[in-house]
Amino acid sequence: MKNPRLLFYCLFMTVLTLVVGAYFNSAGIGTWYREAPKPPFTPPDYIFPVAWVLIYLLMTAAFYLAFSAAPGRRESSRTDGYFINQLFLHILWTFSFFYTGYTGLALIIVIMLNIIVFRNIFWFFNISPVSAWLLIPYQGWLLLAAWLNAGFVYLNGYTVNF
Repeated sequence: MKNPRLLFYCLFMTVLTLVVGAYFNSAGIGTWYREAPKPPFTPPDYIFPVAWVLIYLLMTAAFYLAFSAAPGRRESSRTDGYFINQLFLHILWTFSFFYTGYTGLALIIVIMLNIIVFRNIFWFFNISPVSAWLLIPYQGWLLLAAWLNAGFVYLNGYTVNF
């Protein structure tokens, strides 16, 4: 391990996102999500926590590998900024979708998040190809999330009344 403080920072930021997202998620599941009609291919509820923990572990590793491999201050700053933007949009999507039930706004956010993660994969690939590959499962899961979010908008409207 090259830099334990950097690893702690990367872990802290992703765990913080996981905890905040889990709070917003549980609030939505407790109010409207369970009862709302769901689109086809919605995974069973028990899949989500397992998938997210694995994805967050991969995201942490990707962030650390890219951040520690960045050749200079400018690249380090850019890597950090791109990834923090990704985490912020992830929290914003979870808040919009689950906590507020604004599924239309959440759809816009998850589309933006997909674009940001796609950009991050390309950026990370230039610095550390392994880190880019570690983000691929997250990108796939976000594409599924966008599909499901669009299905919720179609089935339930742009906002869920609860």
